[in-house]
Amino acid sequence: MVTTVDAPLQWGETVATLKLPDQADRHLQYLMDRNNEGKLTVQERADLATLAELSERFSLVRAEALYLLGRNYSVYSRQIVPTNKALLSYETTPSAFISFYQRSSVV
Repeated sequence: MVTTVDAPLQWGETVATLKLPDQADRHLQYLMDRNNEGKLTVQERADLATLAELSERFSLVRAEALYLLGRNYSVYSRQIVPTNKALLSYETTPSAFISFYQRSSVV
């Protein structure tokens, strides 16, 4: 089953900026460093797996939002830059996180 969801453009803009809170991101980096050194405890290993999965999911949702907004992330400038055209509508299965519909005259 395919569903189209209308959502305010601002929601897409907000989702495109999702990331781990700074403290969680610093803890993830700390755990990755300890993992590289082979010093993780059992609990730290579980925390690392959880934070890494959450960070990856945020990245995928953020990338989808940027795609739907017609933007991408420039690895050279480390900024979000516009692409040729924004998607006017996006259809997805109900299991997806959210889809955005941008009302625009751009074709």
